[in-house]
Amino acid sequence: MKKNQRLYDVLSKYGCDTAVLSLPENVLHASGMVNLPNTYAVGFFNWSLPLATVIINVKEQKEALYIPDSVLQNAKKYSFFENIITYCPYKLEKMLNPAEEYVKGFKEVFKEYGCEGKTAVEPSLPHIIREAIGSVYPKTAFTDASKELFESKMVKAPWEIERMKKAAVICDSAFLKLNELSHDGAGKSELALWREIFGAMVDTAGKNVHISGELVTGERSFNSSYPGGPIDRIVNLGDVGIMDMSVRYMGYWCDCCNVVSFGKRNDVQLRLFNTIYNAYEYMKRALKPGATASEVYAASEKAYTENGYECPHYIGHAIGTGLNDMPKIIPCDDTVIEEGMTFSMEPGIYKENMGLRIEKMLLVTKDGCEEFNKFNWGVYEW
Repeated sequence: MKKNQRLYDVLSKYGCDTAVLSLPENVLHASGMVNLPNTYAVGFFNWSLPLATVIINVKEQKEALYIPDSVLQNAKKYSFFENIITYCPYKLEKMLNPAEEYVKGFKEVFKEYGCEGKTAVEPSLPHIIREAIGSVYPKTAFTDASKELFESKMVKAPWEIERMKKAAVICDSAFLKLNELSHDGAGKSELALWREIFGAMVDTAGKNVHISGELVTGERSFNSSYPGGPIDRIVNLGDVGIMDMSVRYMGYWCDCCNVVSFGKRNDVQLRLFNTIYNAYEYMKRALKPGATASEVYAASEKAYTENGYECPHYIGHAIGTGLNDMPKIIPCDDTVIEEGMTFSMEPGIYKENMGLRIEKMLLVTKDGCEEFNKFNWGVYEW
């Protein structure tokens, strides 16, 4: 069985003969290939053409990864495709037109690995690629691949889950450091705390890590508009602090959040924390195959209503190649939960001039769900 068998199965289910994909998140899902996150580097190496293109022949069960030669080592390191074909977009000794070189090589690759028939493509697929496909197989019928990709990406393959678990380990190190800093962090700036937290992640990963996140403290935590920090604000004794941290490892995300109090127990914080803690626990009991996203939301919402509060935002979201993906855990999303889906669940509350929010990443299992993250909620540090 192929590592990306689900994608083949979904494409076949909808009658697709071929798929051509160029968006980084879709290339990643199809082939394991991690594109460079630096958009400047993408433009420099490839003049903003796709840095990687996947061709999948559903009929004949064969596939190819088409890339500029400058990223060949990345492809060999990350992709599980056996067929990796390169082209040269520029040379030192000769002026080349990157688009012409791309199209010339792509036509040859598509002749070998593509086929005529119904070809699934992204709405954003560059026009020159569509033209190249049509010139090779004039009777090609193009179809929007969005539905197929959404359905395939919702349920994670074992190799995708493994990458997300590794991202979770790096993310955990950030929250372990935050919990530690909650004991003696008062008097330091948010930026100083952030430096220590980022350093802990780098130490755990053994290399630089790609993150998206925020740290907000005191009254600034009351505003749930993301991102809000860190800034040079000095943390005061007894301040609440929210850190939302997302880590990307080999193209896959882990997204978590925790709340701490800096050095001083606060009964108001504890009372509000109990609401979101219960919301998280109610969610965990409801998150299982066969439930709908809206049912999971309703179960979690009870923790708010039984305390006279309203749920201020969604309870969670799917996660994978995208940091904040579909489906969402909201009242109007009736997507049926399946085994193998992954979510980040983040109930929050914003009252008494402070905000509290907690979040961990979960995998839907046969009978329920499994947490990927191992850090303690900040309440245990108070």
